[in-house]
Order: sequence, then C-alpha cells, then structure tokens
Amino acid sequence: MILDDEISVDFFCGGGGASLGYEWATGKHIDYAINHDPAAIAMHKMNHPYTKHTRESVWNVDPVAMCAGKKIGFAWFSPDCTHFTIASGGKPVEKNIRALAWVVVKCALLVQVRSFGFENVKEFKTWGPLITDEHGNSYPDPERKGETFNGFIAALTTGLKPNHPAWKEAVQYADIQYNIALKLKLFKGLGYDLKQKEITASSVGAATTRPRFFMFGRLDGKPVRFPKELPIENQRPISECIDWSLEGESIFTRKRPLAQKTLKRIEIGLDKFVFNHPDPFIAPIPFTKADHSKLAASFVLKLRNGCVGHTMNEPMHTITSGGNHFYVVNAFLVKYFGTATARPVTEPVGTFTTKDRYALVTVHRQLYKIFDIKLRVFTPKELFLAMGFNEDYKISHDENGKPISKSEQVKRVGNAVSPLMAEALIRANQESVYINSEVA
Repeated sequence: MILDDEISVDFFCGGGGASLGYEWATGKHIDYAINHDPAAIAMHKMNHPYTKHTRESVWNVDPVAMCAGKKIGFAWFSPDCTHFTIASGGKPVEKNIRALAWVVVKCALLVQVRSFGFENVKEFKTWGPLITDEHGNSYPDPERKGETFNGFIAALTTGLKPNHPAWKEAVQYADIQYNIALKLKLFKGLGYDLKQKEITASSVGAATTRPRFFMFGRLDGKPVRFPKELPIENQRPISECIDWSLEGESIFTRKRPLAQKTLKRIEIGLDKFVFNHPDPFIAPIPFTKADHSKLAASFVLKLRNGCVGHTMNEPMHTITSGGNHFYVVNAFLVKYFGTATARPVTEPVGTFTTKDRYALVTVHRQLYKIFDIKLRVFTPKELFLAMGFNEDYKISHDENGKPISKSEQVKRVGNAVSPLMAEALIRANQESVYINSEVA
C-alpha cells in the first residue's frame, strides 16, 4: 500500500487502534504518529516502538517538513468527536475542537496524500455553524445542520467556492489566508474519490457495536471499497472477552450501599435477562462444589442514558471515554427444592421481591434459586479486548515502567479506533483484494 517514496501517518493517534489495524492489514508499522496528549503518546510508544512519535497539536505539525521530500501514501484521521456526539447531552461546544477535521484539508493542500481513512461519530455529518447565547456559550445552529460538513466534502472533492459559508473557516484553519496558490487549489478541489459509510465495529469482528462514520479517499484512480460486514447472528459476543475468574462484590454486603437507581436497574436486568429469559447466559465460572449445584447467570449492566444493559450473548454497546459505565452482574444460583419461600437475598436492600416466581430461574429444566448477586465494573483489559485489541496489547505501563491509571486506560479505549475496523477498511482498499468478491 505504501510506495518507496511515501510515508504513512496516524494523526490523532490515541491508544494506537488505527496504527494496529494498519499493521495487521499491511504487515508494516505506521511511520509517524501525532497527538498532543502525553498519555496517548505514552501508550502508543509502548505498542508501536518503530513509529516516530510527535507530541504536538496537529495544527503545529508541518506536513512538508515531516515528509522530507516524500509523499503521504496513507494517512488516518480520527479528530476529537466529543463536540459532535449526542452523548454530550446538549452541553456547549467549542468551534476550535469541531474544526479539527480541517486538518485533513490543510495536510492535503500542502503535500500529496494519496489515500486516507477518516473516522468519527455519525453525528459528524451534522457539522455546521454555531450560535452563541447571552452567556457566551456556543451551540450548533439547528437551522444550518450539515452546512460545514458539505463544505468539507466539497473541498476534498470538486472544490469549495468563496461564496460557500464554510469558505472562510476552511481558509482560516488551513492557514492559507495569504496564499493565493493554495486558495486556488481549494477552489478547484482536491479531487479525491471519496466515499462514506456508517459501520459498526461488531460487523467486522469486534465485541462492541460502536457505530461510527467512516470515509475513505483516494487520488490514485483506484475505487474505494468497504469491507463485507458480518450478519448479526455471527457477531462476537462480549462473553468471550470477560475474565470469569473475577466475581465482583456482593450487592448486599458493600461498605457503601449502591444507589437505589442502580439497584432498580439490577432488578430490571435480572427480570429481563435471567428470570424471564428463555435461555439465560450461564457464566463459565469454575466451582469446586461436587454436585455442581452452583451456577452464575450473568448479564451486562449499563449505567448510562437510561439503559439497563443486555445479554452476554451479544456485542457490548459503545464504549466511551467519559468513564466506565459497564458492569458484570453475576447472579449466583443453587438448586431449589421447594422447601421454603425464596427470600434470603432480597431482604437487605428492600428492592427485590421475595416471591418465588421472581427469585427462581429455570436452567436446563432444573429450578435454581438466587443466593447472592455480585457486581463489578468491566476492567480496562476487557474493554480493550471488546474493541478488538490483541491479548498482549500493553495498556498498564508506559515505556518507562510508570503505571497508567485505570481512568486513563478507559479514556484511551473510549477514544480508540477499533483495530479490526481500521484493518478491515484498509485491507479492503489494498490492490490485492480488488478481485475478492467478499469486499462490498
């Protein structure tokens, strides 16, 4: 994919998902990686030691100096998505962060970028001007959704005209206010064969849904392709990424009791995924009891956006950088012989009903009673595995042996590109697969 006179670059490199996908697809390491965040660079260095790293704002990087006379054969861009995503909950946004995507245009104006991949949240397509309220806070103008996005696409393809509302912004962030030649190039367009599509990570093998907006652009005359997607029934379940040796803490004996809303969600989840589910997921937890009467029925609890969670037999919902909102719930079961009302585990919190029909579950035609419920947060390792990172990907320490906090690990995975997604997209656009009928 990269010629002798070309380099590869991962802008906004994060924890290294796109770089890893590039390596898997091409067999080569990414040449340059750029990010302003020292924590992101630290994790990237640990896993991509042959890459040249630049800890700097993408705006301060000179593509001409970086290329040193070469061209960019492939670049990956994943600009900050937090000021587009609906997860922001209507909070004020910043124009400078929303404008980060213009770095694609700036780079391509200064050096030849033969091909590139681009990833963001699906709401990126609503990119438009902002309006400011009386307190000085900025919000997207609901009347002009997609206006800037359309200008961005025009600049990369057929040309952006000076009378387009996005012209001034493009010129500003490309830093070409006084460069007539580059303004003319922007006016004529960069000429990419550009295609876009929304794809979920689970459709290419990850154990998380994570729907994202992707673009792929080419200047070499070759068609843009997207990978064939897996049907839902063949997608990887989150259960395959869980360390089942970790049981969690009982919800009844915690030093700090769980919030009533959390307990209510657990109750609803038990009702939906255990008691009234036709085939509850039985966790592969090793027990030593001789009669094997002890089992654990498990599900994923999600404490975000009013959701309850989902079964272990499907991919995890989208992992975000704003904290770990996913928990493993294990309902431990013992065989029930109908000798008494099932009530011991329900009394300490006063939330769960004491009636048999809610405390009992049928597993393989045998009746079981819950004797304890344990809860734990997903570990960063499990989240990285769900995103498609390999088992030995280094996330706990930097190159100097300094520990990386769990919150930083979660932030890295929440911001990451699924390496399986990057691999699939890059592989689909390698010349060797054009005759492969499996490419969409």
